[in-house]
Amino acid sequence: MKRRPVKRNFRVKSRHLKDWARDQANMARDFFGAQTPLFAVAKSLERDPGLSKAVRRALTREFRGRVKFTNEIAKGWRCEALSVTVEPSKCSRCGEAAKNLKTHVAFLDRGKVVPTPEIHATPAVCPACGHVEEPGEVPENPRDVEIPGESVEGAGELQAVPEEIADL
Repeated sequence: MKRRPVKRNFRVKSRHLKDWARDQANMARDFFGAQTPLFAVAKSLERDPGLSKAVRRALTREFRGRVKFTNEIAKGWRCEALSVTVEPSKCSRCGEAAKNLKTHVAFLDRGKVVPTPEIHATPAVCPACGHVEEPGEVPENPRDVEIPGESVEGAGELQAVPEEIADL
């Protein structure tokens, strides 16, 4: 029986973001400690209400409802600034339609950027053929791509946050 192809313009829903949310939660748990996780969502994510709703629901489910969202950087609290975009893609082996999430994160403590904890990632597996997509070129410190000129040891000011996140 021949398998029908997936629609290329499908909406991203929270069930699609389950693994992504688990990765975000694992990074955030160590950073926030006893504080309720606080995510500052970029305005670029708010422009796509369907994606914004899916991201918020996926993170809420992963934290079992114990998470807060804001649209500004909290100066007196620990906060994770988050920007998510969806990029259309396809399987390199069979050509099955897919969508990849491009995520920019910055961890902030009282308004200052702190070193990013270890990045968690989930391999992308094609549902049609089972092929595992190879990751792109991963820099030694992923923050170097997102926040250029920022040293790993020191915490920078809010102006060092990437454009996608800085528009909060």
